Amino acid sequence: MTRPRLIVCVGRFQPPDRRHLACIEAALAAADEVLVVVGGADRPRAVPDPWAADERAAMLRACFPKAGAKLAIETVRDVVYDDERWAEVLRARLAQTGATDIGVMPCGRRGADVYAALFPEWRVVAPPDGDTANEGLALAIFEAGGLSPALRARVPAGLHEIIACDLATAPFQELAAEWAHIVEYRQTWSAAPFPPIFVTVDTLVTHGDAVLLIRRGRRPGLGLGALPGGFIDRGEYLFDAALRELLEETGIALPREVIAAACVANRVFDAPYRSLRGRTITHAFHFDLPPALERPSVTGGDDAADAHWVALRDIDSRELFEDHHAILQVVLGID
Repeated sequence: MTRPRLIVCVGRFQPPDRRHLACIEAALAAADEVLVVVGGADRPRAVPDPWAADERAAMLRACFPKAGAKLAIETVRDVVYDDERWAEVLRARLAQTGATDIGVMPCGRRGADVYAALFPEWRVVAPPDGDTANEGLALAIFEAGGLSPALRARVPAGLHEIIACDLATAPFQELAAEWAHIVEYRQTWSAAPFPPIFVTVDTLVTHGDAVLLIRRGRRPGLGLGALPGGFIDRGEYLFDAALRELLEETGIALPREVIAAACVANRVFDAPYRSLRGRTITHAFHFDLPPALERPSVTGGDDAADAHWVALRDIDSRELFEDHHAILQVVLGID
C-alpha cells in the first residue's frame, strides 16, 4: 500500500495523554502531513470536558515543538445526534487540502468501524496500540483532586504544570464543586439494585426567530442556559410533564390549552453519556407559537434563575447545558 499523503487524527484529547501522542507520532512517521482534529469546539466547560478546544490544541502543539508545518491542529464543533452532518463538516475541511489519498486514525472512544462507515473514500489507519480511548481521564483527575501519581504517568510530563495551574483557576474550581455535587447526587441512588435510568422532558418553545431558554439556578449546570424541563413525576404522562415544567420554570403568560395546541413535534434524545448524573433519556417537545400571537412574557421560577427569549442567531452553544444545543441542532436545523 502506498504511503498516504495525509493522515487525520480525530479525538477529543481531554486532556492529551501518552497514547494520544503515540498515535500522532505514528501518523507523522507514516504520512507526509498530519492533521489533528480536536472535537468539541462548541462545548461549554464541564467535568468530562473541562478544557476548551483551543486549550487542548495548545497542549498538543506544546508536545510537538519540532513537527513544524508537517503537523496541523484544528478544532471542530460537535454534531452529537447526526454523524453524517459531522462527517460533512470534516469532509469539507479536508477538501481544502486538495489531498486525494487520506488516512483517518481514531484517537478516542469511537472505533475504526465507525470511521470506515462515515468515510468510505478514506483508508482507516489503526492506532499503534489498537485502543487509544482516554475517555474518563478528565473525570479521573477531578475524582483524584488533581494529578495523582497514577494519572501523572498517563499524562505527558510537559503538561503536568499546565494542568496543575489550570486546576487552581476559578473555572476549574467551579467544576470541582460541580463534581462534588454529582458525587453526592449519585450517592442517593447507590443502594439501588441496578444503575437507575432517568426519564426527563425538555420543552423547546419557538416564536418566530426566537427560542425560550432558562438560566439554571441549581447544580448541575449552575448558571448555564438550558431548555425548560425536568424529571417526570410518578404517574405523570410525558406531555403533561412537559407542560408542567414549562409553566413552572418560565411562567409563560399563555393558557395551558394554547401552549398544548402549539406542539408540532417530539423526539427522544438518548446519547448514553449526555448527563453525568447517570443514564438520562429525555423527551423533547417542540412548541411553535403562532407568529400572529404576541410574544408572551416569561419569568423564571422553580429551578430556573430566570427565563428569557433568545434570537436563534444569538445562541452560543458554549453557554448551554449538556446536549441542549445538540437538541436545537436536530429539531431546528441550526448550526
